[in-house]
Amino acid sequence: MEDELQRLRTLEMQVAHLYRHLGLDPRDAVPVASGALDADVVELINSGQTIHAIKLLRSRTGMGLAEAKDAVEQFESRYRLG
Repeated sequence: MEDELQRLRTLEMQVAHLYRHLGLDPRDAVPVASGALDADVVELINSGQTIHAIKLLRSRTGMGLAEAKDAVEQFESRYRLG
């Protein structure tokens, strides 16, 4: 199981690298339960402003606190570029 998780992380990093190589932003392709994270939310996450990112996500989507927190933390753990 751990090998599979490591392989998945490696593949995710390779895809992000390919996005950047093509001049695309890999953060634009991150799905969450109600669609994709807005660029503003991603910007807050990558600048270390997690609480503000959660607040903004909640205000834009109507998500509950736990749901928005989970979405932001999931993004952070998988795609954070900083």
